[in-house]
Amino acid sequence: MSAAGAARKSWKLQEISAHTGEVTCLALGHNSGHVMVTGGDDQRVNLWALGKPNCIMSLTGHTSPVESVRFKDSEELVMAGSQSGSLKIWNLEAAKLVRTLTGHQVGVRGLDFHPYGEFVASGSLDKSVKIWDLRRKGCLMTYKGHAGCVNCVRFSPDGRWVASAGGDGSARIWDLAAGKLLHSFTAHTDAVNTVEFHPSEYLLATGSADRTVRFWDLEKFTQVSCTDGQAMPVRSVLFGVDGSCLYSGSQDLLCVLGWEPARVLDLQPVEWGSPADLATLANQLIGASFTKNVVSVYVVDLSRLNRSGLGKPYELPSPVPVQSRGNYSRPSPHCVDKQASEVKRDKEECRASSTGEDERPEDSAAEITTEADYERIFKSRPLLMRSLPQASEPFPAPAEEVAVITVAQGHTKHENSNLLNRKPVQHAKHKGNETCPKQHPSNRVEKSEVSNKNIPRGLQASDFMQHHTVTEEDVVARARRGHKKVCSVLASRHKKLELVRSIWSTGDIKTAMETAVGMKDPCLFVDALNVLNHNPTLWKLDICLLILPHQEILLCSKHESYMQTGCATLKLILQNFGDIIKTNMKASPSVGVDITREERYKKCFECMGLLQRLRPLLDRQAQLAGRIGVTFRELLLLMMTLD
Repeated sequence: MSAAGAARKSWKLQEISAHTGEVTCLALGHNSGHVMVTGGDDQRVNLWALGKPNCIMSLTGHTSPVESVRFKDSEELVMAGSQSGSLKIWNLEAAKLVRTLTGHQVGVRGLDFHPYGEFVASGSLDKSVKIWDLRRKGCLMTYKGHAGCVNCVRFSPDGRWVASAGGDGSARIWDLAAGKLLHSFTAHTDAVNTVEFHPSEYLLATGSADRTVRFWDLEKFTQVSCTDGQAMPVRSVLFGVDGSCLYSGSQDLLCVLGWEPARVLDLQPVEWGSPADLATLANQLIGASFTKNVVSVYVVDLSRLNRSGLGKPYELPSPVPVQSRGNYSRPSPHCVDKQASEVKRDKEECRASSTGEDERPEDSAAEITTEADYERIFKSRPLLMRSLPQASEPFPAPAEEVAVITVAQGHTKHENSNLLNRKPVQHAKHKGNETCPKQHPSNRVEKSEVSNKNIPRGLQASDFMQHHTVTEEDVVARARRGHKKVCSVLASRHKKLELVRSIWSTGDIKTAMETAVGMKDPCLFVDALNVLNHNPTLWKLDICLLILPHQEILLCSKHESYMQTGCATLKLILQNFGDIIKTNMKASPSVGVDITREERYKKCFECMGLLQRLRPLLDRQAQLAGRIGVTFRELLLLMMTLD
């Protein structure tokens, strides 16, 4: 084996403590692949050079937690949206705030820069999408239509459309020139987390919490294909540079997908948790995720993955012909102003505060903490490019664990393990003028250190080692030693789950959930509830009445996973049954005796009471930091629809 060792398919590049509070959002620079921006509860926006441990620049100005960030394609501007609904844009080369835009009522979840004109798009928890003109310093258009929050917005490569991903399970295409909805895709059964346009074809990809990725033809506005449900919700998607495949990031997994037909080209486990953003660099894919105040960055070697070919199909009932699709017509530079003038504007533009030249210095600051990296990354751009730009250098892959310990010693770890059984080296006596070959001092020290560490002097290590072979049973027995209590708890929980599953398999979902509740095991209840949440069609008012009394325990739990399950359950109930409950409560009394209607009214009345009891709890939990606080604030907005 060579000294460099065999390269890995994926590895952790770095792990940093990014903010004093919790990290709430991040974005990678898709142009260079070497920069990252993070936002946090500490109301700061921090800039990072990937692979470096220190923050390059810290931007201030927001007065509430930052909930979304985005680089401009050229990476000269960065935009951040806050919990209060305001947007701020900084010029990184000048290290100053250039715009503040206000108009959203609550937190901003999605951002994007127009690929050519001086426009930006934003999506918010207030269910609206706004298009902003950076020159006029105001809102051009507000698009409304989503029934839930807007999680992501993206401009099309030609800049004529904007796509939005909604918490209501729909993805919508808005026409900027016409100023109206072009089409709504509603096949997803849960919130759409991300949308991405193909770099050249009229094709859109959507990733959802229902664990599927769907591909849409933007000429016929039909679904091209859909992947089977993955193990976890799809968090981020990214088309390859050449558009030949799609990278899908979910919990600890990277999927390489094709779409005609839908197929898995490759799967690569990556311990990145839930990736918040993906970017490509040379022949590498960069993925970044965050947990509390820690950001982790991982690298995947794309050259070792299958990105073309047949792959593993999801469904192949008959040969699927590959459709020829049109390409985007990108405007030439002299047509950009014309295209900008075609963007329709609202008759009543949103008021926005300009913070160009008249921004007060105390309102914002750019603290440059690493001067050398700042000068290299943001101040080294020449005004005139007289030669082709050099490609960004990829990140070097670490050596495998079986790689060489030291070149001077010349042994791998496998070889060093055999040194323990060797006899001590007898130094030969040199005759006459024969002398030992001279060694470099550094080599002598390195050999001495390795020798002292691994080879005992004057002792036979084999005399102290056991010679019998360790079997798999021995390993399991040692692992279980001292863990009998845990094993007994897991065995008991397994028996309970088997009982619930046996009742579930008969189709009696209500009885199965009653059994899970009656066992008074929170872990069992949460497991059963997670299965039920992934099958919204199984829910009825009877099940809502059974589940709602136990929601308070989940929403106040010290375990974040329990809180997330409780929030997902309450969100599903409000979205699917909120209108039914409200309508039945306001319906006029029936004439005569209608037993079915009276029973439905009674169930709705009880559900309304249980939901109203949860409102003070939601008010308290909405003050929490991070994503969980955002989720509680979203639940409060849904609860208001019952008023």
